[in-house]
Amino acid sequence: MSRQFLYSRPDLMDGLRRHQERHPAAGDRPLHAARAADLVNAQNTIKRLKGEARELNRKLDAGLAAQLELRDEKRLRELYEHRGHEIERLLAQNADLLRTVSQLREQVRSLEDDLAIERTAIRELTGKPANVTSIRFSDR
Repeated sequence: MSRQFLYSRPDLMDGLRRHQERHPAAGDRPLHAARAADLVNAQNTIKRLKGEARELNRKLDAGLAAQLELRDEKRLRELYEHRGHEIERLLAQNADLLRTVSQLREQVRSLEDDLAIERTAIRELTGKPANVTSIRFSDR
């Protein structure tokens, strides 16, 4: 029988008090023993609950660490994928620029050749000497 049950029943409490008044020495021993038993039960309950709380905290810490690790792993994977796409884009852009540079160099050579032919033709038409050397921009 628990103390809570006794305290919730006023008629039982009155009976216990009357009994303690009639038998004062005998009344202390059972009450003392009941209180000691309650104290032992409470201490055991506290120990058990503390152990459960430690275990739950350990599981919580492990779960949080796993979530952080998973989130960091996902973030790193996303960063690597993003950087991979960025590198691929930059390589493609670099290849396009190299093709453009090559085409522009060909155009410059062609224009230089056209310019050299036109200069020669103008010199021949004007009768000026051909002592001017041909300079190509790409030879510099």
